[in-house]
Amino acid sequence: ALEMLVADGSLHWKHLQVTVPETLAGLLRPVLADTGVQLEGDAPRLVLRNLQYDGQEGFRTAAELRIRNLLTRTECCQLGRIDARLDARVNASGARGTFRLNDAAARPVLHSDWTFGFASARLEGSLEVLPGLAFPDGQERLAALLSPWPEQVRLLKGTHGLAGSYWFERAEGLNADLHWYGRDWLVQREEMQVKGITFDARPEIRATGIGLGQYAHFQVRELDAGFPIRNIRGDLWVRIPLREKDAPVLVRHFSAELLGGRVSAAEVPLPVGRDEVRFTLDVEGIELAALLQLEQRDDLSGSGRLDGSIPFRWSEAGLAVDRGRLAARAPGGVLQYRPDAGTRALARSQPGLGVAIRALENFRYDLLEAGLDYREDGRLLIRLKIQGENPELHGGHPVHLNISVEENVLTLLKSLQYSDELTGRIGEKFEKGN
Repeated sequence: ALEMLVADGSLHWKHLQVTVPETLAGLLRPVLADTGVQLEGDAPRLVLRNLQYDGQEGFRTAAELRIRNLLTRTECCQLGRIDARLDARVNASGARGTFRLNDAAARPVLHSDWTFGFASARLEGSLEVLPGLAFPDGQERLAALLSPWPEQVRLLKGTHGLAGSYWFERAEGLNADLHWYGRDWLVQREEMQVKGITFDARPEIRATGIGLGQYAHFQVRELDAGFPIRNIRGDLWVRIPLREKDAPVLVRHFSAELLGGRVSAAEVPLPVGRDEVRFTLDVEGIELAALLQLEQRDDLSGSGRLDGSIPFRWSEAGLAVDRGRLAARAPGGVLQYRPDAGTRALARSQPGLGVAIRALENFRYDLLEAGLDYREDGRLLIRLKIQGENPELHGGHPVHLNISVEENVLTLLKSLQYSDELTGRIGEKFEKGN
């Protein structure tokens, strides 16, 4: 319906509705041509209420712009269908209002309060993304918005927030200062659980690129990789210049606790936009007993602590280690090997092997060094150099041993994860039975 009043040199339209005949994709195609973003949606509908004009104050109106079933696609993913609504009050100097995105179930996805000045041509405002999002209920919302969602990933606990401010000027382009945080996330991926994920980031968007105004601090309380890795923490740093793919993405001040000890690195580059990155983890105080327990063998035990460094190489093929080194702390420790009957029979037929096995039954070592090489397919080669004595063999005469061991770490970790899962299931059934 259209009603217009003319009086005293002024015009007044009470209600004016315009449905744009072109589709949204057609309207924005020239703007998005070089971005890789594709849009689909119903034809936009514009409603103007109380549109007025007079010679002193110029135009003023209340406006509403709606676009339903908006679908956004990029090269990597697709956003689920959402409805967009822009409400504004417009006068001769500028406009102010709100912009909202809701998902297909009418739940808020984004809310923004904004202002625009005609003279300055400056747009500025605040925004909040996915307000009140919490898991596990929030996963369904994320899965509906982000496609394809990895089916093996489940968000079981935690809260999320993303808010900030933005501004746009023709000379500077789009700028934004954001605060993105997560609190106490619990994530399940297949058999692996990651507990207590907390992060706090301050993303910046500038005309020259995207980055973090400060380091994004993160912490993980525990990761179950077949054995517990605890108190993982570090500071993420990224600066992505526009039109530059080889951008540095770094984790600084990285540390984690595992196997009774600690690993750390001043800087760990991530393979984002790079064919290969290299970094070194420093190892402090790893317990030999905990390390040997990973083998799940009852015939081998030991004591002592290990220090060293492990240089990693990370590429598209996977993770590899070249010439890592671990060494036991002074004064050393004990290795105890309890061979089964078959091994004892083999030792009797091979004198050299027999001496080594008898020495390891109660071996007091003062030197233990391990060289490590790991390949992308999971193969780990360990070269051991051990010196010490067995007080019960040849009156404690010094013994020098060189041993090579090959292990498939990926198979071992899967076995450990399955063992932990099986133990957990048995425990659950036992508790239910009682």
